[in-house]
Amino acid sequence: MKKDNLGITKINLSQELKMHMNTRAKYLNLLEKYDAIVQKKINNKH
Repeated sequence: MKKDNLGITKINLSQELKMHMNTRAKYLNLLEKYDAIVQKKINNKH
C-alpha cells in the first residue's frame, strides 16, 4: 500500500484493501480506540 506524507484517505484505503466502507470504519474505530492510529480530518478547501 502506498502512503504519502499525510497518510491515506479512507476511500483509497477501502479500494486498496478491497474492503467495504462499513467494515473499514469498524476496523479504523477499533485501531483508534487502542491508539494504534490517529484519524484526522483534512480540509482541502482553500
